[in-house]
Amino acid sequence: MSSHSNIYEGKSTKFAIMVGSVEHFKAAVLTADQLQKNSQNFTIEVVAVGELAKDIAEDPTLLQDINKAEALGVKLIVCEVAMASNKVSKNKLDKRITTVRNGWIHMFELKDQGYNILST
Repeated sequence: MSSHSNIYEGKSTKFAIMVGSVEHFKAAVLTADQLQKNSQNFTIEVVAVGELAKDIAEDPTLLQDINKAEALGVKLIVCEVAMASNKVSKNKLDKRITTVRNGWIHMFELKDQGYNILST
């Protein structure tokens, strides 16, 4: 890693991370925090898929991470397909979280919009 104070030296300003576990969700929020430390002009989306759809709706320990993400301006999104397969109702989601029908398709769309995308 470079000795520059800015952790990110690329040109992209739009990022999307698809995550399927609590550990990767926490890592995505930490990464967003590191990106936003020196610049407030990044657009960051975290798309929850798989079992994380249930965890993000039902695990109260994730509220701190959800609050941090909101404070950083990170858009949190949950895949409705994952919600259905994990039997999670939309009314269990924090009101700050939005949903998309299919997280994978949403990532393809974000890629088409110029987002730098990553899945874990």
